[in-house]
Amino acid sequence: MIPRWLNRKEYPFTVHTFDTLDGRMSYLDEGQGRPILFLHGNLTWSYMFRDIVIELSDSFRCIAPDFLGFGLSDKPSTADYSGLGHARRLDAFVKHLDLRDLTLVLHDYGGPIGIEWALHNLDRVRDIVVSNSWMWPQTDSTRAQRIARIYANRLNRIYYHCLRASPRFFLPPLVPDAQMMPRNMLDQFLMPYARTSERDGAYAMAAGLIAETAWFESL
Repeated sequence: MIPRWLNRKEYPFTVHTFDTLDGRMSYLDEGQGRPILFLHGNLTWSYMFRDIVIELSDSFRCIAPDFLGFGLSDKPSTADYSGLGHARRLDAFVKHLDLRDLTLVLHDYGGPIGIEWALHNLDRVRDIVVSNSWMWPQTDSTRAQRIARIYANRLNRIYYHCLRASPRFFLPPLVPDAQMMPRNMLDQFLMPYARTSERDGAYAMAAGLIAETAWFESL
């Protein structure tokens, strides 16, 4: 079901779904040709790739899923939102579509998730493009540890869930020119997390910066 808040002029794509064991994933699949798989990070969803998909879909098949807990996908409270959990669902998704000769475009948390998947599926990967991401433990990063401690605090978790603290307050400062993210655009990033019950996935990614150190070390 397509939500009423979705701006169909900016996101004109057919919305497809894929059923996983944990819930239904939403994705866009536009164009024909050699496939490009776009993987988003925290606070974002396939909406962030809308312009490049429109640009490239004349020559390539562009696929951009919303990880479970994000965007238009289901947001079950009982799902495994760990990096490995996302990678397992990604594996089922890619094999369901039988994607091969893939170019991976990895952003933010989509980086380690995509690399985890690629390491076990090298025969399906042609190229990897990494943007604003990392694939190593954050235990030596003072900033990452500070963020992780904030999210691990019980009171801050309530603050995060009740006030949409992360997307509401953290997204705008990440844009160098505030005019590049007008209110109607910011709303498209905020609305998938309008209800308290819809914020578990984003919270788990932030807390995982430190909580998933062992997984990052394995990459």
